[in-house]
Amino acid sequence: MSKPFVVALVCQAIGSGTARERLGVNSTGMPFDSVLAVELGVDGRTNPLVNAGALATTSLVPGADPAEQWAFHP
Repeated sequence: MSKPFVVALVCQAIGSGTARERLGVNSTGMPFDSVLAVELGVDGRTNPLVNAGALATTSLVPGADPAEQWAFHP
């Protein structure tokens, strides 16, 4: 349930165009937890609303370290 909110946070922080370039937006047509979807995707990009894409999205939350990323709020 948190995936859309993290995507919105990242888009606000780095810009939607940059987020789209770094994450991708296409539907994979595969299960939400498919590792194969990442391997077959262009440059490893996937959809931020599937598990692998959600991990990539979370890594883009601003902060110098995980503690700063966790505490980040715009």
